[in-house]
Order: sequence, then C-alpha cells, then structure tokens
Amino acid sequence: MLRMRVSREHHCEEAVRPEEARFLRRLEGFPKSLIEPFETAQKARLLRANGFLTLNNITLAINSRYRYSQLNKSKGDNMNRNRMLFSSLFIIFSLFPIINFSWNATGHKVIAKIAYDHLNPDARNTVDSLVHDMNQQYPYIKNFSDLAVWPDLIRRQKIETYAHWHYIDIPFSTDGTRLKNVMTTDNALWAVNKMLPIVKNKKANRYERSRFLAFYSHIVSDLHQPLHTVTYVSEEMKNGDRGGNAYHVVYRNKKDNLHHIWDNGVGVFEISDTNENIEHLANQLAAQYSEDSFGEKINQLKPSDWTTEGMLNAKRYVYATPIGEVVSDDYIQKGKSIAEQQAVIAGYRLAKLLNQLLGS
Repeated sequence: MLRMRVSREHHCEEAVRPEEARFLRRLEGFPKSLIEPFETAQKARLLRANGFLTLNNITLAINSRYRYSQLNKSKGDNMNRNRMLFSSLFIIFSLFPIINFSWNATGHKVIAKIAYDHLNPDARNTVDSLVHDMNQQYPYIKNFSDLAVWPDLIRRQKIETYAHWHYIDIPFSTDGTRLKNVMTTDNALWAVNKMLPIVKNKKANRYERSRFLAFYSHIVSDLHQPLHTVTYVSEEMKNGDRGGNAYHVVYRNKKDNLHHIWDNGVGVFEISDTNENIEHLANQLAAQYSEDSFGEKINQLKPSDWTTEGMLNAKRYVYATPIGEVVSDDYIQKGKSIAEQQAVIAGYRLAKLLNQLLGS
C-alpha cells in the first residue's frame, strides 16, 4: 500500500494479532503433519519470542518442509517429525530479512473489494467464475479480494519469476545526482500491458486466465502505491533506494523504511484482513471518497498516467520526511490521506478496466 482505523480484532480460542491471523490462514492447504509445530497463534508467538523469527519465515519453512518431505517420500525415506522440525528451524534461522512487497494484504483486499462493488453484472459474473476456478487450486481463495493477494503469497514462497512485475523503478533526485536507468524490462508497466489480452480472452485456459486476473488486479493496485513507481537517487544512494526500501526513518519509535510504512498505508491498513474488516473499511473509504470527488482523474486508465501520478506524490509527500529522522505527526496525517485516496481511486479504476475487459 491514511487514517480511519477499524478496531475489530479477529478472535478464535485466544486473541489473535492481525499478522498472526494472516499467518494462520497461510497454513491452509498444507498437510496437518507439517504444520502441527506452528499451527496456533500461541506456538507462533513462542517461536517469535526472540524477535527475529517472523511469521513469513515460519511459512517459508513450512513450504520447505513440504517440498523436502515430498522429495523424500518419493525416495521411500520415512523421516521422522523431529528431524523435519529441526530442518525447518534451521531454515528459519538461516533466512535473511524479507523485502517488502506491495500494499499489504489488507490494502490489496480493500482495493479489490471497492473494485468488485463497482463491477457491472457481466464483469462480476466472469470474475466470480474465475475466482471459482482459482479456488480449485488454492482452496483459501474464496472471493475476489483473496484472489488479489495471491501474487504476494507466491512471492513469499520464494517464487521470484514474477518479482519485477510488482514495481517500476523510475529514478529521480533532489540533489543533482546523475540519474541511471535502473529499470528492469519486465517491470509493472510492461507486465500490466502484456496481461490485458489474456484477461480479456474468453478462449484462454480458464485456470491460466484466473491467474492472470489475479496478477492484473494486483499490479494495477501496486501502481497506485507511490513507492512502486519510483526510486530515489542521491549522492549516498547512486543506484536508488529501491522504492524506499533503503530510505530509513524513525516511525512510531522504531526504525522503519518508507516502503514498509506506505505499504501499510501509513497506518490505514494496519488491521487484520478478515472479511468483516475489509468490507467495513472498503465501504468507509468509498463513502468518504466518491467517484465524483476525483473528477476526470477517475478516467485516467493508462498505467503510464499512474506512474506520473506516483512520481508527483513521491516528490510532494512521500519523501517529505528527512532520512534518518523521526516522522512527524503532520506527515503521518497527510500520508494517511494520500494513501486512502490512492487506494480508493485504484479500486474505481480497476473496476472500470475490468468492466471493459470482462463485460459483454
């Protein structure tokens, strides 16, 4: 992925923190024998007690356990659970910190919900059908909002083939440092344009079409997060700050980077991604920012226009907080407003595009 907080917690047998609720949902679909050491929020908390075990890393370990168990199963090796758990923990301890990906799950789901609520009947029927097809392969995908998050979930499984599709590093500088072309060719602009004919093609394999709908919806959203469109170049960072990942500040009394802050909508999307929360926040933001409030901007449907918009937001607002310093309350309030507007207009624009692509 800025403040209207939805203060509803997801509850099960114990109070579950937002990030833990997301973690538990990631376990769906794995064989029970592989997830028993990690399957409750309480156990996850214990594993994270030292502060450097993350829920993402635990999920990666489970994926690795699964692949390893399948490999050894084919060889007839009956590895016991303790040895498998040891290998999982080894993998966890050996992992490096994970780079931030895009609007967090809540942000992507809110954008998708706003878009879904503005689809025409034909487009909605097609989306529902493609979501159903995706559900056959990924049972946790039950609606369009779930589908929109899938591209980030496969990245967390270390499937990096599509990693560059999520952003485009258009360089800019404020201190006169010479700019380099650090953009990859398979960037977000390239990807979103390549996907158009596949999403539209009614004769395409429905399973492949559902995957490309997931990518298309996700990347349209990513291009509305300003730090997925730029990289800041300076004398200290001549190759750019990787969309704010290397631009560190102090946020809420902790060291953080701009990319992570804006992925969370400067606080707007720091709630659990339950269906109730997603619907509540999507309705709240859509009521606050109507389609008419954006004027003609709502009809700017060319991805290149969104990168221009992202660059303007980056220069005017995102990088308005000095590197290494404490983020001010005024910056946070302005940031929340920008992030809210970017999320809502992303939803409206995505709906318009899907109505064109999927409507009869």
